[in-house]
Amino acid sequence: MKTKRKLLSHIISLGLFMGIASGATATEMEMPTTPTQQFRRIEQPLGRKVGVTLGGIALIGA
Repeated sequence: MKTKRKLLSHIISLGLFMGIASGATATEMEMPTTPTQQFRRIEQPLGRKVGVTLGGIALIGA
């Protein structure tokens, strides 16, 4: 039981570390500064929205 909990905590820690590391590299990328460029709305399938929401809730619960 303790080994499963330890393994789960290592996996969660690794996920958090990778998320922070990828966020840092994403902010270092240069953004285009053209004033005519605007954001476009991208429609996502309902299944993907539900999956991401449930995954987020599971991570918060962990």
